[in-house]
Amino acid sequence: MKKKIIFITLFCLILFFLFQILFSSKYNYKNIYKNISYENRQIIKKYLKLSTNYIKYEVFYENYSDFPSTALIDLDFQKIKIEKFTNRINSTKAVGYLDLYNNKIILVSGNGNFLFLDKSNLSKDTKQITIKSNLKNIIKDELFFNKTSSSFNDAISVNDILIDDDTIYMSFAREIEDSCYNTSIIKAEMNTDFLEFEDFFTYPDCAILDKSKSERELKFNAQASGGRMAIYNEGDSKKMLFTTGTFLINSNAQKDESNLGKILLINLENGKGEIFAKGFRNPQGLLVKNDIILTSSHGPKGGDEINKILYGKNYGWPISSYGTEYRYKKNANLKYKKNHSSHGFEEPVFSFVPSVGLSQIVDVNNNFNNKWKNNILVTSLKGSSIFRLTMNEDYSKIISKERIIVNERIRDIVYDTKNKAFYLLLEDSKSLTIIKNK
Repeated sequence: MKKKIIFITLFCLILFFLFQILFSSKYNYKNIYKNISYENRQIIKKYLKLSTNYIKYEVFYENYSDFPSTALIDLDFQKIKIEKFTNRINSTKAVGYLDLYNNKIILVSGNGNFLFLDKSNLSKDTKQITIKSNLKNIIKDELFFNKTSSSFNDAISVNDILIDDDTIYMSFAREIEDSCYNTSIIKAEMNTDFLEFEDFFTYPDCAILDKSKSERELKFNAQASGGRMAIYNEGDSKKMLFTTGTFLINSNAQKDESNLGKILLINLENGKGEIFAKGFRNPQGLLVKNDIILTSSHGPKGGDEINKILYGKNYGWPISSYGTEYRYKKNANLKYKKNHSSHGFEEPVFSFVPSVGLSQIVDVNNNFNNKWKNNILVTSLKGSSIFRLTMNEDYSKIISKERIIVNERIRDIVYDTKNKAFYLLLEDSKSLTIIKNK
């Protein structure tokens, strides 16, 4: 009996100690939480019931077991752990990106490991087959392959993949000169045995990474490098739209002589590009639907934007933003103008305040569910959610917004028209998730 009492007492003390660590103002509970393994997080949430307020304590929100809960339809979901990917908890590098090719899901990790799964019979036992490549012959920068640190340097990684007409394109943060980076693209003939990459698109301007400075002193962040790609039909000519970030060298977004902080239009035949639109901080999502172009972009502290992109227009960064600088104190003077149109810039379709860390945008195909007609889905990193947005006819206005909580950072999403399924890459559990109608 005494042993049982001692055991219970010790157990309660341990729980009390954990509770104090997680909720004491002296500690950053989110940082502590993010260093706990994904499996142990689920145990904490299940047995300790630490919070029911996901806005304040989003990492412990109440309805994890109900994912994905939506207002209009019931969804079925399945998770497949990607064994050969790096868990982002241990790195600032993106867990990876994905696209579809014939009957396969093609995935690449942030540090360039390719693999595929057969989408015709997806389960936890589905084989995850490695695709070899010549990346180490093309990319000589060790920071690209590094996956162990947790600094902004480690964010030098893959930014997106796009497969079109048996060609795979990969964008990434590229060192084009010593310690000077931009966002470039390489390409290869699509082959699940071996990918022989070659240069496709780059440009001379770049952002300097001063490796002698501390992370706090750096005016450089490879997390703000954009990199999304989408096919765009300009008349009878098929081209590519490509987003680039500023690497937080923000003045470049307004410079016509710089390709940073832009939407670029690239000729697929010769790899030559031109500026399509300018004034972006870090465009992380790109959707092309007929002649409609939408981007999602990271703001500063607040001010994540969804923009409808028109040729030759200026979207205001770093002059106008509905966010604030990170060290902003209430009632202080504002650094960014709180209006776009009166200063000659395009207003966003919507601005998220506070920021949710928008990632990719996809259209909801008409064959998925009639109740989600004229909808787009926008995934988020910091917000750990999918945002279902009902749009007006020309996609210039959001009619309604629903937050579908996932409680994991969502890096990428694609839609499979044939199987009527969305595939997502989740960073915390390094999982491929399949979402279908129930």
